[in-house]
Order: sequence, then structure tokens, then C-alpha cells
Amino acid sequence: MPSEDLMNAPYALQGGQRDRHALIVDHDPSTGELLRDVLSSVGIGNIATVGRAEAARRLPKDKFDVILVDLSESPVEVIELTRKTRLSGVNRMTPILMISDQRPGALALSFEAGATFFLHKPIEKARLTSLLKASGGAVEHERRRFRRITLQCKINVRLGNTEMDGETIDVSLGGTLVKADQAFPRGSFVQIRLFLAPEPHPLVGFGFVMRTPGGDHMGIQLNSLPARETVRLQEYLLQSVAV
Repeated sequence: MPSEDLMNAPYALQGGQRDRHALIVDHDPSTGELLRDVLSSVGIGNIATVGRAEAARRLPKDKFDVILVDLSESPVEVIELTRKTRLSGVNRMTPILMISDQRPGALALSFEAGATFFLHKPIEKARLTSLLKASGGAVEHERRRFRRITLQCKINVRLGNTEMDGETIDVSLGGTLVKADQAFPRGSFVQIRLFLAPEPHPLVGFGFVMRTPGGDHMGIQLNSLPARETVRLQEYLLQSVAV
């Protein structure tokens, strides 16, 4: 699968296709206004701002290209809404950007519930813009939680007592394509240790081997990363494509 540059994906579609649709779940008018301004600036033309109850009614049946949710007012209910969105309905693969105040544990809870990205308040417009651009890959390719970017990192993949060293070809929040001497069988549940230079400690987690093109490549779905490691990978990828 060819790699794609993360930042080459404007939201506005060409050739008369439909505008992008965003849903903002927020109770604070000032936050909602800021989110609408930034969404408009990256080319998203259809923006709905609703409360949690209305969002719960719309998310199972109305398709959106990106969802922005404020966790601050009702964290328990918002986390449950995110979990339900991920389990079924037309938005189960839609990028979800969770926004929160500085309450302890909010970041980990958000990723465990299925958020794609996380942002602390007070909101920095430049950082919000970067996150929305990053989610463009997931908008255009719903099977991916983050557009794959070309990134060569050393990686160790282990299945039971067997392990092999390899190198990534591309990486996303949702997965990585790895080149090694050989591939583990499709469906294997493997442990990965990803060395994100120059960071001193590898990123450690688990994933499934989803494909084995050519016999010496493995497409690994990273759907079992701990929340803290997901945060590390998000930050690393954003720095790698900073504009």
C-alpha cells in the first residue's frame, strides 16, 4: 500500500462533491464558536452544534466526517456516548476529537472509549487546526484512524517465544506496515516494540497481523495500545508532520 503524506488532504472536496459535515457536541457557546471558526478555516462547510441528548439521537443514523466532543460538562455520559458510537452505527469509524478541561484521567478515559484525538483546554487554535488536518486521513479513508505517513523506525515484533526485528515503512495511529525477514501469519496477535527515535524508550503494545504482502511484510493493526502509548504515538506523528 503506498504511503500518503498526512498534510496533503484538504477537507474541501473538488469536482462538485458534497461538503464535509462536522458535529460539535458542546454546551459552551464560546467554545462552540471557536470550534466552528477553525472547522470553517480548514474547509468544512456543514457544521452542526448540538447538546449531548441530541447527539445521542443523531449519531446512530446521521453520517459525519468529524465529531468534536466537549467532555467537561458530563464526562460519564460523554464517555458512554463515545463508546456507543464506536460500537455501532454509521459513525463507528468517524474521527472523534475529545476536548476536556484539566481533570485527572480525562485523556486516558477518552482514548479507551474510542476517541481519535484529544485536546486540553484552553484550546490553542494552531494545535486544533493541526489535529483537524491530521484527521483528514481518517475522513478520506475510514479504515484508518490516522493517515499513514512514511516513517522508518526500528520495530521488534513478538509472537509467543518467537521474535523478529524489522523496520516500519509507514505508520498511523491505527496501524503500521513492517518489513522484516519474514512475516507472522495473518490473524496473529503480536506484541510490538516500536523505537521512535530519538526517544529513549520504545513504544510497547499489541496488535493483529492483518495482511502479509510479499511474505516479508506485515500490516499490523494497532488496536490494543495502552492509552498512554496512543498519546505518545499521536504526539510523535504530529511532530513528524508539523507545518
